[in-house]
Amino acid sequence: MYLTPRSRLYEELANLLQQELREPKLYNDILSAIANGSTRHNQIATKIGKSTGAISNYLKSLIELGIVEKRTPVSEKEGRKSIYVIVDGMYRFWHQLVRPNIQAIELRQAETIYQERVKEVLSNFMGFAFEQMGREYLIQSNKNPFYIHEYGVW
Repeated sequence: MYLTPRSRLYEELANLLQQELREPKLYNDILSAIANGSTRHNQIATKIGKSTGAISNYLKSLIELGIVEKRTPVSEKEGRKSIYVIVDGMYRFWHQLVRPNIQAIELRQAETIYQERVKEVLSNFMGFAFEQMGREYLIQSNKNPFYIHEYGVW
């Protein structure tokens, strides 16, 4: 469980980023910015106090690791309307619901955090996961009665 400091998963993400990347703090800041609504390249840079050019390679690394995806509305060409989303559920949960509550978690207030901060947004969190599962099912299924030319969100 992520809301208990002594649990196995509590430090797992920090350990994974430290093993894979040289500047885990900056990557964590980028992930937190995305998880908390700064989804466009310039918004992320502004949120963490870096230039857009400075974070490009970091975003690219997160995409290559399968943690983040760059998504463009299905009816648009890739460019200004593209957003970044955390597609790895473990990282999304951590940065959206755990990291903002670290101090309370360290004070062993897991039940209070769950009741007051996690429970109320869990359906939105799971909605994103369900949408992703549906997308993956359509992509991987060989039984579609129709041809999928392109897919995405609007």
